[in-house]
Amino acid sequence: MIVKNPLTIVVNAYNRPASLQRLLGSLLRADLPDGTDLLIDIDGGGDPAVRRLAEALDWPGGEKIIRAHDKNLGLVEHFLHCGGLTRDLGDIVYLEDDLAVSRQFVHFSLQALAAYRDDDRIAGISLNRLAINGYTQHRYVPLPDEGDVFFAQIFWYQGQAFNPAMWERFEMWWENDRRPITPQDGLHPLFLPHPRWENDFFPETMQYLQDTGRFFAFPRESHTTQFGDPGTHFHRRTGVYQVPLQHLRDRFRFKGLDASRAVYDSFLEILPDRLAGSLPGFAFDVDLNGTRPRGAFRAPLALTTRPVRRAEMGFGLQMRPPELNVIDQTPGAAIRLARVEDVRFDRLAELATAARLDRYHNPNRIGLRRALLYRILRAFDRDAGP
Repeated sequence: MIVKNPLTIVVNAYNRPASLQRLLGSLLRADLPDGTDLLIDIDGGGDPAVRRLAEALDWPGGEKIIRAHDKNLGLVEHFLHCGGLTRDLGDIVYLEDDLAVSRQFVHFSLQALAAYRDDDRIAGISLNRLAINGYTQHRYVPLPDEGDVFFAQIFWYQGQAFNPAMWERFEMWWENDRRPITPQDGLHPLFLPHPRWENDFFPETMQYLQDTGRFFAFPRESHTTQFGDPGTHFHRRTGVYQVPLQHLRDRFRFKGLDASRAVYDSFLEILPDRLAGSLPGFAFDVDLNGTRPRGAFRAPLALTTRPVRRAEMGFGLQMRPPELNVIDQTPGAAIRLARVEDVRFDRLAELATAARLDRYHNPNRIGLRRALLYRILRAFDRDAGP
């Protein structure tokens, strides 16, 4: 019988011994409260070296537990199994083996779980700051406020913390309400059924957040970084998800969901009510990344970077993040507030939106060919704007 400690670290391992060794090394360097247990859960059919590494580890915290499955569960079932350990273990930090952790990750996890324990709108705690907008591949920066966290409807997998209630709510939805994703769900088209998702839980977890109106709490300074080792998610190593780690601070400020300015939906767009003071009296959906499909607009107006035929008002696109241009009323016309029926979704408009956002996010990385293409586009499409 496992005695519940304030928090147990659960490591998901399979067939990457070098990755596991790197993660375990970062765990050994972390500032661990006395009695912190470690459970290494090894999927069946993997590299025997993974089991040997786990057994050889001299764990300085509390108990070290190794569980090895006889059969191969696969990524999805192994994730569900590890999350379900909250029933016996209580609060957990869940880590995949291609991560490294900050020195202070346990302190952040404990404090975040305590701060949001009584808010059932918080589906989980991310230990990773989410530095990339996965829809556009641009760098992502949330709006600053007084807290050390922001919120998004993104079930981010690069290090998570759950308490039993968080996991139970998700598990009940998974067993009773999960269904095939369709365009009517209002999610990004990326999550529609596709072979890329055959052995992945990401689309369904996004559907869960959308269905239930829940959010993940994200740190503004990361407590995990991903090495992008080859596996289910990546065919070859990638460093695109590497972020700096917060090694020093062990005390954090947690604003509530209602008080935070930085709350984002499943498209990584700021919630309209966080901009209501800048646009009083308007009912609108936000589309500053230019990725919300026509069918996902619910309000009569769109705040968008897409070309529009006519607009109620406009703002520039120089300040960062983009929503700050609206809050501070930057003059210009790159962001427009327009009726949804006046927003263009044709192929030429998609190209114009990509050009605008490319110039904004990557002004020094646009090659001569693309710069010429964008200039021709502006010359021949009067809605393309600046």
